[in-house]
Amino acid sequence: MSQPVPVSRRKVLYSISAVAGGLAAGTLGLPGTAQAAASLPRGKVTQNGWPTVGKDAVDRMSVEGSASRLALLPGPTAVVLLHVARRFNYEIAELEKGDIQGWRNHPSIKAPFETNYRSGTAIEIQANLYPTGSAGNLFAPQIALIRDILMECEGVVRWAGDDQIPKEGHFQIDVLPGSDVLAKVAAKLRGWEEAPGAGPGAPVDPFSRDRRTASLNLERLQRSGRWRP
Repeated sequence: MSQPVPVSRRKVLYSISAVAGGLAAGTLGLPGTAQAAASLPRGKVTQNGWPTVGKDAVDRMSVEGSASRLALLPGPTAVVLLHVARRFNYEIAELEKGDIQGWRNHPSIKAPFETNYRSGTAIEIQANLYPTGSAGNLFAPQIALIRDILMECEGVVRWAGDDQIPKEGHFQIDVLPGSDVLAKVAAKLRGWEEAPGAGPGAPVDPFSRDRRTASLNLERLQRSGRWRP
């Protein structure tokens, strides 16, 4: 992979916005994996295969660089989802207090992936801007950054913008409990947190050819519905 270009993550979106020309996310690809809407009964396992948990099993955590806090299942799951949230905050849109949620006993299920909040393995960002069933709310550069985040997470995170019933602020763990890949990715991200100049906010070029190629390859696999890390 080529060496990162010394451009602040926070400035990347603005530096290429003129090139994007206002293209909306809805122009970027084919429909995602088919997934029927349903009001799912509360069960012991959520849509992504993780067990539901109660309030005592999750921890309240802060999103670096923001006033936002959310509840997540501690461990590798939280490490990975907080990385997604941090990069979203630094590069796509600054998160204010209340802009992100994690675990909760979701009272209304409009799409099966929303059950994953009950296991503490999914996050919902700016639900008022990215409601369930609505697409085209992000611009092309923002979508490219989301693809780069997913690539950095090596496919263990799925974005609901790829689902037939989209939700562009929803990200979830997409591997089963005990996944070796999830543990490996979490260890990598922890290492970045401890290394000066690495991780969210560090100089990087998400639009370099190598990173874009890797991101687009992962997109094709995840959209196919056959992707498993």
